[in-house]
Amino acid sequence: MGLTIVFLAAVAAIAGLLFGYDEGVIAVAGPLLEGHFPMSPLVRGFMTAAVPLGALLAASAAGPIADRFGRRRVLMSAAALFTVGALIAAVITTVWMLVAARLVLGLAIGVAAVTAPLYIAESAPLKSRGGMVATYQLAITIGILGSYLTGLVITGVGMWRLMFGLGAVPGLLFLVGLAFLPESPRWLVL
Repeated sequence: MGLTIVFLAAVAAIAGLLFGYDEGVIAVAGPLLEGHFPMSPLVRGFMTAAVPLGALLAASAAGPIADRFGRRRVLMSAAALFTVGALIAAVITTVWMLVAARLVLGLAIGVAAVTAPLYIAESAPLKSRGGMVATYQLAITIGILGSYLTGLVITGVGMWRLMFGLGAVPGLLFLVGLAFLPESPRWLVL
């Protein structure tokens, strides 16, 4: 197995890390957020549900979009959405801005959940394909753990902004890493 495919799988797995982090961060940032923005159960539900709703919508459309524009370009768009969504969540002034930011993060998650494993599978050699694709699922779990550890380490008034904003760092790494990767060979053949 070449170093290139390991790098490709590692970069594409950042999408999984972001998936897990952005899903889990609300559990640790929520109690701190409540102090700034008191919410009714309905509003809290919208804020929490914005990510899975965005993911549902984007995952439904991601396949045809990736077929048309290419896996790498679509993943680059998802990386940009991850970064923008995290930054917006970090600077919000109203709860509805957070709902919108989390909807953007959900769109990124939905696109990445379809496209990243596809990109890895289409680029990996046959004998290592399963292991390489599994890195994406492992990265989701690591992202969830990372969000919980972030909540353990970062506490205090207003620190929820930092928790949300930290999601922009792997988003930027994801975007930069993708700039050095080729398009999926299968997509190029198509």
